[in-house]
Amino acid sequence: MSFPNTRLSREYIPQSRIADLSSFDPQNIKSIRISNLSEIRNQVSIFVRYSEPRKQILELFQGTTDQSWFVFELIQSFQLILPHVAGLNFIHEICKKISFVMPELNNALINNALIIFLSNSLQASQIFLSLYNNLTYQDQFNLAQIVFPICTKINSPNKPFKKLLRKLILICRDYKFLLEPLYSINYFKDLNTIYILKMQIEEIFDDSAARIIFDNFEFCISSFDYFDVVNFLFMKANQIEIRNEIFDRLTKNHKNDFLKDPQWRVFRTIALDGDLRQREIIASILEETLDRSARQFPPFYDQILVSVLFSLPLSARVEFLKRNEKKLIGVTYMAPFSMLLQYQEEHLAAHIKS
Repeated sequence: MSFPNTRLSREYIPQSRIADLSSFDPQNIKSIRISNLSEIRNQVSIFVRYSEPRKQILELFQGTTDQSWFVFELIQSFQLILPHVAGLNFIHEICKKISFVMPELNNALINNALIIFLSNSLQASQIFLSLYNNLTYQDQFNLAQIVFPICTKINSPNKPFKKLLRKLILICRDYKFLLEPLYSINYFKDLNTIYILKMQIEEIFDDSAARIIFDNFEFCISSFDYFDVVNFLFMKANQIEIRNEIFDRLTKNHKNDFLKDPQWRVFRTIALDGDLRQREIIASILEETLDRSARQFPPFYDQILVSVLFSLPLSARVEFLKRNEKKLIGVTYMAPFSMLLQYQEEHLAAHIKS
């Protein structure tokens, strides 16, 4: 299906599907001063083509029910104005002013949603956001069925689009079949789509979305671009089974990658956000790395060292430091570790004193 060219002037919407335009002089129309909206009744499709009349119309349109005739006429002009940036801007401003529920307008916009969204205009999503609370559940479901299959085709998705997508994902949480187009996206081919996967996890913690990450776990854990999605899943997981599966996969298959980048970043996240058992196991992995010489420590060693130690309860931290006192001499030159020791002494002294 082909769509009209949207890269046209913001001032002028070209003639299309308008009957009987020969008697109208564009120069005269642009110079007409509209004092009352009713003056353009039955001629809306002509006046909305021009920038100056559109400005006047926006000033006169109050969005009340007695002006619903104007909206009906505007709907008849959708095929003319929607494919153009100027038209979308105008429709958005009209929608913001409407103070009543108009199912005909909602239906017309949803029926033209493909044209609206594929214009890649900032106003595309804002049009639907401005009317979202007026949409019925069925309207919202219908809109979701249009948006989900094309969401990867939105160039540089903007904040309004992400806000709308979030709302649609949330409304579909109990109707997973509507979310199926989102499951078929190849998130690991285009980094710009990963926000959609994260959104499913954050809003509804969709098991199917989590499984997509697990199916690509080995790739994600070794990728600077995608390791963060594993961290995100761990922190957002509301099921202990999910967190345990991430931890088990990490410690079973990547224990030897503890000091590799970016894998260490996931170990650190679990150390800071995991349960006590997980933190203690990661601390034991850290302990095994203390035998190497200072020259063998990677540049980020101070970060993982301090994060893991700080994640331990006070008593476990004290025992770790005592047990590895000699080995830790080799890392005292690291400023973050020295600060941790100072904090440890002050905190321990205050703890004993209390």
